[in-house]
Amino acid sequence: MADDGEIQGLLAQAAKAYASENFEAAAELYAAVNEAAEAAGHVEPDFLFLYGRALWRAAAAAGDVLGGAEDEEQSDLEAAWEVLELARTLYEEALSASGDAVVQQKLAETYDVLGEVSLEAENFGQAAEDLRSCLALRERSGAAERLLVEAHYKLALALEYVPGGAAECCAQLQRCVDMLGARVAAGTGAPDDGELLAELQQKLADVAAQPPAAEVAPDALAGLREQLASAAVNDLTSRVRRRGGAPDGGQ
Repeated sequence: MADDGEIQGLLAQAAKAYASENFEAAAELYAAVNEAAEAAGHVEPDFLFLYGRALWRAAAAAGDVLGGAEDEEQSDLEAAWEVLELARTLYEEALSASGDAVVQQKLAETYDVLGEVSLEAENFGQAAEDLRSCLALRERSGAAERLLVEAHYKLALALEYVPGGAAECCAQLQRCVDMLGARVAAGTGAPDDGELLAELQQKLADVAAQPPAAEVAPDALAGLREQLASAAVNDLTSRVRRRGGAPDGGQ
């Protein structure tokens, strides 16, 4: 059985690999962290989040898409989605039970990365849903304005490709412009806020001039959230997968 020292050692190695942008190695190490934690009787949403985020970054770096690797049982992007969904479920339960502000921040970050995964998969409707949840949680928690601008912008990126989402996309971009503009005018912004403001103003003008978005392909992740929500969270090894390998549970 793994002890806390082993888990902390794996976490340190994984964090070093992630910081070095060796996302494949980080994903392997975070998988080992979760396996060790489960062996010790823990299911830790923090560890699941770190693993799911590393899988997403590895998939994005490799240009992975859902269903794009026929020789693998599951793509990294889909694995990232499943692991992050499990983390989201556990954070939601913890927040409902405690109302803890730190848990709320972690849940917002999980929704943020889930939105990134769906953007990478070109599942724009799901991305908009998750990024909207991220924004709501950050607004509720009084997050730093820079994080709010980022949340509005990412939501706008998703809405740009959602049929009928152009008006809300422009509204989200306008909110970014207003918030950054106020910071620049007050002299309280970051050094690059002026340049970013100009880019956002141009993006807003471009989106406003675009024709309505075409219908997008059926959601590649459709139904996964429902399936995961109905599954018992009692077999972590069936979800914690090492890159390129079969599930530990033998499925």
